[in-house]
Amino acid sequence: MKPLFKSIKEMESYFYGDSLKTFAKADANVITTSTGIANRLYGARAWVQWNVEANAFAALPKEPFTKSGWKIETASGESAFPSGGQAEAATTTLTAIPDTILPTYTALYGSPKKVLHAWGASDFAIHQGNYDDNLALEQTIESRGKAHVRAMSAYLIQDVDTPASNGFESVDRVASCQAEASTTYLSAAGDPDQFSYDRSAGTAIDAQVDQNGKVDASLRDLTVNLIDTVYQKVIKAGGKPKVILTGYETVRIWSQLLESMRLYDVMGKALFVPRYNEAEGYAPGVDAGFAVATYYGIPIIPCQDYDSSIATARTGEVAPVTFLDTDYVRFAVETPTQYYETEKSDQGSLGQGKKGWYETWGELRCYNFAAQGKLRDIK
Repeated sequence: MKPLFKSIKEMESYFYGDSLKTFAKADANVITTSTGIANRLYGARAWVQWNVEANAFAALPKEPFTKSGWKIETASGESAFPSGGQAEAATTTLTAIPDTILPTYTALYGSPKKVLHAWGASDFAIHQGNYDDNLALEQTIESRGKAHVRAMSAYLIQDVDTPASNGFESVDRVASCQAEASTTYLSAAGDPDQFSYDRSAGTAIDAQVDQNGKVDASLRDLTVNLIDTVYQKVIKAGGKPKVILTGYETVRIWSQLLESMRLYDVMGKALFVPRYNEAEGYAPGVDAGFAVATYYGIPIIPCQDYDSSIATARTGEVAPVTFLDTDYVRFAVETPTQYYETEKSDQGSLGQGKKGWYETWGELRCYNFAAQGKLRDIK
């Protein structure tokens, strides 16, 4: 039985052992007597790649998956702010204890998801891979590992118009609201439903969203004012954005806007270091990070597959600008990336060749939706 982990470092140690410290394939050979094995090294390599590349996953804090349900506070119970002031009591009386105020909570649910990518090769293809122009088995395994990493990252920035189904939830769906639960903005009113919550039925998990529609004519020119409006709404709602996710073309247009306005002090550069729990970098003693642009000091992470908040991007559209307060958005890891491999003995007496696959278990979590924001429908 898998233990209950208190930190990601404990989880990595359990699943990978010393694999994170070595990348020599010779230390984990698959030999002729191997059957149905789990190769720690390939899984660890993909996990490292996913954690230190410029992608949405690297920008999110990680936590061990401990339970499928959680509650979020959706109203403090106070009628207005400021509140709580008390007058001085008279010498002959005691000040009555104020009535207690119960905040409003909403229960959310999200079971871990499994993402899996497999490869297969016949005995002949494996044999021929040693010469001629065939792909070597090592290249096939590495290629599937890269595809696995990209696919998982793409899930995390998938448009809100596409329900998560069997894949991971996305930050574009987290940064959504009740108003978006309409065919004016999406293909179906139920598309933004998330974590068993019907968004069209209430505003309990509303984020700060600036939107304009789903047709081509809804696209607006990206402006600094539009970006700043969403940023200010997030701040007013109590959020403190730690990272901005968008696309490469959005960053290009954004930087040109700031350059033309001579706002060089607004957009700068920094080294972004992925974090989880209280660790900096991928693992103790490992210097991992990547250079990014910043806006008001907030790192901007351009994501390869982030195109739109609707299922099919419109002509000229660029990726949304999504502000995340990662104090409240985390990726809960059930099982870090694992690599498994079979031999033909696992496939019956007539089995020929091998199959292998990468798999990762987990799910995105959000504990404060109001602290997140998104600017969409831009060009």
